[in-house]
Amino acid sequence: MKTPSLSSFTALSLKALVIIIGIISLGMAAQAQVTQTVRGSVIDVDTKQPLFGVNIVVLNSDPFIGATTDMDGRFRLENVPVGRHNIKVSYIGYRESTVSNLEINSGKETVLNLQLEESVTTLGEVEIVAEEDKRESLNEMATTSARQFSVEETGRYAGSRNDVSRMAANYAGVSNANDSRNDIVIRGNSPNGLLWRMEGLDIPSPNHFTGVGSNGGPISMLNYNVIDNSDFLTGAFPAEYGNATSGVFDIKLRNGNDEKREYMFQLGALGTEVMLEGPFSGRGKGSYLINYRFSTTTMLTAMGIDFGFSGQADYQDVSFKFNIPTKAGTFSLYGLAGNSIYKVLNSERDDDALDETITDNTNDKFTNRLGIIGLSHRYLISNNTFINTTIGLTGNGSIGEVDSVSTTDDERLIPYLASDSYQYRVSAHTYVKTKFNARNKLKVGAIIDQQSYALTEAIYRSWLNGLEQTFDADGNTYLVRAYAQWQHKLSDNLTLNTGIHHQQLLLNNATSIEPRAGIRWNFAPTQTMSVAYGLHSQMQILPTYFYGTITPNGLVNTNKNLDFTKSHHFVLGYGNALSEHSQLKVETYYQRLYDIPIHPASTPTSFAMINEGATFALANEDSLINNGTGQNIGLEITLERFFNRGYYYLFTTSLFDSKYTGSDGVERNTAFNGNYVSNLLLGKEFKVGENNKIIVDLKVSMAGGRRYTPIDLEASRLAGEAVEIDRLAYTEQHDPYFRTDFKITYRINKQKLSHEVFFNIDNVFNNQNIFLQTYNARNGTIGNIYQLGMFPTFQYKILF
Repeated sequence: MKTPSLSSFTALSLKALVIIIGIISLGMAAQAQVTQTVRGSVIDVDTKQPLFGVNIVVLNSDPFIGATTDMDGRFRLENVPVGRHNIKVSYIGYRESTVSNLEINSGKETVLNLQLEESVTTLGEVEIVAEEDKRESLNEMATTSARQFSVEETGRYAGSRNDVSRMAANYAGVSNANDSRNDIVIRGNSPNGLLWRMEGLDIPSPNHFTGVGSNGGPISMLNYNVIDNSDFLTGAFPAEYGNATSGVFDIKLRNGNDEKREYMFQLGALGTEVMLEGPFSGRGKGSYLINYRFSTTTMLTAMGIDFGFSGQADYQDVSFKFNIPTKAGTFSLYGLAGNSIYKVLNSERDDDALDETITDNTNDKFTNRLGIIGLSHRYLISNNTFINTTIGLTGNGSIGEVDSVSTTDDERLIPYLASDSYQYRVSAHTYVKTKFNARNKLKVGAIIDQQSYALTEAIYRSWLNGLEQTFDADGNTYLVRAYAQWQHKLSDNLTLNTGIHHQQLLLNNATSIEPRAGIRWNFAPTQTMSVAYGLHSQMQILPTYFYGTITPNGLVNTNKNLDFTKSHHFVLGYGNALSEHSQLKVETYYQRLYDIPIHPASTPTSFAMINEGATFALANEDSLINNGTGQNIGLEITLERFFNRGYYYLFTTSLFDSKYTGSDGVERNTAFNGNYVSNLLLGKEFKVGENNKIIVDLKVSMAGGRRYTPIDLEASRLAGEAVEIDRLAYTEQHDPYFRTDFKITYRINKQKLSHEVFFNIDNVFNNQNIFLQTYNARNGTIGNIYQLGMFPTFQYKILF
């Protein structure tokens, strides 16, 4: 991949600098104190009932700012100065909560949807203060390996590019030593082991330029401006989550402002977007939120700014949520849709540079589309019980065309791949949650997915036969799931979570029954121990079932009866709240995977589906059986200071070993076994005048190099394409990965208007990290493709 040239970097720097100087000039004009309204609602975390009479106080406010909730659980705090504040929430019989370092800006009202948990202990015996931000996940039945992340984190961290996946790569247990994609590798697992869930609806990979059999991409469709606080889970997760073997992204969308109209415009190096939100009518009668974004990379490339793309990349997406409370319950209609096109024409290139995505001797064009629409309904059956039902339609598809460019002088095009695959899913997810008392709560649910598909692919086999069909299937099948999870609190300091998950794929009647269990013990005022276990299973990527064996009599389906891939998760964790605003977390884990699709013993190879998912294409393999095994073992450490007194830090380190065994019986490193990854993030705010601030963020990342299979040079020259040495699969490792990212933000608050501009540089020192080894068919040599070099981006945002 090309790195941005010095001239393009200078041009971008000057343009960004002009914007920053202009905005700073505007911000310095007026320095009178600016205020904003903070309002919202408070409900019971289990029953979702509004709580009347809850005390809401802005700590250390002068003059005092406080309020109590009304009969609908709503509250309003007027004239709160812009900046960061701590808000205390207290209610008799409930655990006290503190919303720490809440950022208030002038261009948008701050709307809080708070949830309180009933205390088990009799009033007066114990006082427990819970940080609202990241110490606990939103899902109270997650015992270990779970973290709540905020919208602010997604937009704050240097190098994250406003992408929730890249933000999550900073957490312990997660690695992604890949500058061009946002794949989430959790504890050495394939990115395909990750489940994406949005508002209770399981969704396909929400990324632009993703491919069939891929769970990541270069740019996320999930817009951080519409996301609410959400959960990220990395192992032994609760029973409500299934069809995943590594982790879960449980995404929540925020509601629009239900009292006043607000607008946002954002212009950046990777996208331009507009957002509007507001009420349908009077207060409390519902709200809308709509965000539209389109790419600006083409426009900026035309201006002479090189962002490292080897070809033309265009995309656009839209997100929305309508929230409608009624006497018959609360309805939410939400959706996400996106389209992306990537095209690179190597036949028109006049150099020997290699293209990162495939090779340097192909013309490639890929179109990807995603659509998600869901409708949720929540209804209170009684004071202690509610039912939530979600129905949705999701669809994703891709069209791919690859023409091999002849390495002879005539440079003719040879059709190499043609694919046209679409998948649609109609889903229904309903659950009932009840709180018997402060000690016991139960959640029971069912999920039904009707999966329809139209899958075709043909690849080049030989000059004689040309393109030959590898799969051609259309039809539908069902994935049926049911779960139950129970939480029992022996005390406020000792919690037991248990559950069971069942799933069945009707395509071949594959079935799995999965127990889950965990216990959490606050054995000291600031210290906890936790242990959890879960059996997890996942169906194969749908096209895998339809890859066929080419015979003289046609295509024979040999993968249709593949079982689920399964894994046992064991996690042991320790947590220590070192202070009110800092914590130490340590987790160790063991994961045993089995029933991994591999080749039969009669054709011994290193292949295993456990290594798929980090490229734009799925391995074209037939005649697979569920005989592969694997294991992941590791230690994770997190030392974190939450944002307080103008600064934060986050240090995470993960030591891990990831192995698998294919049909040749040899235990090998997986493709994702980097062995270690460490991240250090630092951030500091500097106040400028009464209402404005400059924020500086720094990130340093180190990780083990990517594993790879060496290329057989002579065999590659004879074949005219790369031929890897199978017996040496993943025995080689590239040099360690190192990158430093820097970000500076200027934030301005004026009456009813706020500006924000940032300038970010990924890989400040232009470190040359190797991406992969490849074979150049034009000159018959083996070379390295390097990751993104110094990569500057900027963004301007206005809220009003």
